[in-house]
Amino acid sequence: MAVDLDWQPYFEALAYGGNFHTVGAVMKPFPVPAFTLIGGDRSISGSATGNPSELRTLMKFAGRSKVAPTTELFPMSQINEALKHVREGKARYRAVLKADF
Repeated sequence: MAVDLDWQPYFEALAYGGNFHTVGAVMKPFPVPAFTLIGGDRSISGSATGNPSELRTLMKFAGRSKVAPTTELFPMSQINEALKHVREGKARYRAVLKADF
């Protein structure tokens, strides 16, 4: 992430047992609030996304191979139903909201 944020509210917003997951790298290390994490049985994890050249190669491969993500699409007007679906563990891979207003 190319901006410097106050990360504390994000950690505090996690549910009990929640996980804060970063994708890619942040520009500066961020402070980790140990007591906020420990007290709520929360965790932090991360994953790399690859560099731009690797991503271009991956997208070309996906296009040639007809690879597509497995998602479930919900209109934004049904956000409560979509959240219930996810919370009940019924979502297959990714639940995606689409604006319909």
